[in-house]
Amino acid sequence: MNNNGYFNCAKTNTLWQDYFAKVDKELTKAPFSQAMTIRQELESHAFEAAQANPAESQLQKLSDALKSLGQPQDIIPPLLSAAFVTDAQHSGTPAAMGRVLGYQSGRSVKKTLLAILIGFIALLALPLAVLALLKPFFYDNIGLFTKDDGMMLGFFVNVDGWQEHLGYGFIPLALISSWLLYKLAIAMLKLLK
Repeated sequence: MNNNGYFNCAKTNTLWQDYFAKVDKELTKAPFSQAMTIRQELESHAFEAAQANPAESQLQKLSDALKSLGQPQDIIPPLLSAAFVTDAQHSGTPAAMGRVLGYQSGRSVKKTLLAILIGFIALLALPLAVLALLKPFFYDNIGLFTKDDGMMLGFFVNVDGWQEHLGYGFIPLALISSWLLYKLAIAMLKLLK
C-alpha cells in the first residue's frame, strides 16, 4: 500500500511502510477481508495517534504512535484470535471452528491442549448425527443396547442377545446430543481469545 499521502517526510513514510509490512506478514494467516479490517483499524489508530501527538516532527509523532501501539508480532495474534473466535461463534461453521483451532494449535501448551479438547468435543457430534441419520436404514443395529451388566451405544453388526431400548427415539436423542456437543464446542472457543 502506498502511504505517501499521509506524511510529507520520506523517513516518516518509510517508518509507516516498514511497520505495516510487519503487520501484513503477521496477517498472512487471516482471510483477506479479516486481514484488511484489522490492518485498517491499526492504520486508523496509528494515524490518529500521530496527528494528536504534540511532538514537533512528523517522524517523532509517528514513532511515538507506533511505539504506543506495540510491535506487530505482539498485537496481531490476540487480534486474530479474537476475530477468528467471533467469526466461528457467529457463523457456527466447521470451517470457521477449524480456523480457530488450527490457529491456536502450537501457540502455547495451554492453548494447544484447549484446542484439542474443543476439537474432540466438536468431533463427537459428528458420529452421533451420522448414527441418527442411519437409524432408519439399520434399525436393529443402531441404538442403546444392554445385555446382562453391559451397555453399548452406537452401530453394531452382531446384536444377538442384546436388547435395544430407544427404537426410533434414538434419532431425536442423538441429534439433540450432537447439536448440544457442537454448541458446547462453539461456546468453549471464547476460552481461546
